[in-house]
Amino acid sequence: MSARSSAIRAGEEGDDYVAMSLIPFFGDGDLLWASDYPHPDSVWPNSRQAIERQMGHLSPQMRRKLTHDNAAALYGLGGA
Repeated sequence: MSARSSAIRAGEEGDDYVAMSLIPFFGDGDLLWASDYPHPDSVWPNSRQAIERQMGHLSPQMRRKLTHDNAAALYGLGGA
């Protein structure tokens, strides 16, 4: 087991602006974004707009890490 596989990871859902402020604390490899689909209080089907509101100040590479790559790496899905 690698040290990375036992690291603490944080997830945030929808319009959670606090989580964006925690990137320096958790690091960009240990934060995951989710729309909280299919729950009725989720931001879906407006996920792209929510990502733009929350992450508009971040680089496209950082947005991809938070919305895709970090989760793919965590679950061993490849393509990260």
